Amino acid sequence: RMCRLIRHLFQQHSFYPLIPPNESVSIEYEQAIEYAKIDSLPHLFITSSDLRPFIK
Repeated sequence: RMCRLIRHLFQQHSFYPLIPPNESVSIEYEQAIEYAKIDSLPHLFITSSDLRPFIK
């Protein structure tokens, strides 16, 4: 399960907002496309989660 969640996160190539975003999040999509896009896979990624802590 964790590997699948991580894979989905990186396949988006954008870490904010999550796709689809929460309805309460206001976002300017033009700026998000320019500034929130990730072109390469990071060596380390730290994110908040309600799940049990883990390192993968």
